[in-house]
Amino acid sequence: MEEQSPTQEIQYRVGSFATGFSIVIALLFDCLQFILNFIPVMGQVVSWFITFFAFSIFTVFFALLGVNYFSGKKASAKIISFLSSAVIELVPIVNALPAMTLGIIGILVAVRYEDKAMATANRVKNNARTSAPRFSGPTKIQSLRARESGQEQSSDTGGGNAS
Repeated sequence: MEEQSPTQEIQYRVGSFATGFSIVIALLFDCLQFILNFIPVMGQVVSWFITFFAFSIFTVFFALLGVNYFSGKKASAKIISFLSSAVIELVPIVNALPAMTLGIIGILVAVRYEDKAMATANRVKNNARTSAPRFSGPTKIQSLRARESGQEQSSDTGGGNAS
């Protein structure tokens, strides 16, 4: 019987292509914000709108893929990644850092961890239901009960004196 590797059984909510695509898009937004930092005042205002627009796009994107920031084992990590990167992106000059990309990567790592944990839990649950016993003979309790019932039968039928 062939065993499948654990990675073949895992259904990731965010696949490899979507992961790469979201990181590239986040990098593009970060590059645009970096360039806008060279434009005084107006560049910062436009950068804030880009931040709001980008995080709105990522929120909808993750929602369409079934990712919820507020549920799962790593909900706190997803929320912290999202909020910390959003706050950094709103601070002038500091928003030149690739905080959006790092926040998206943090969310993707947390989602991947949740998916692996869910697959492991399902595999353990399914193995517990379908696994055969490790032994083929009677259990210890069944053996003891058989001995006790055998002793009672022999003492009742042939062990006593007839009067």
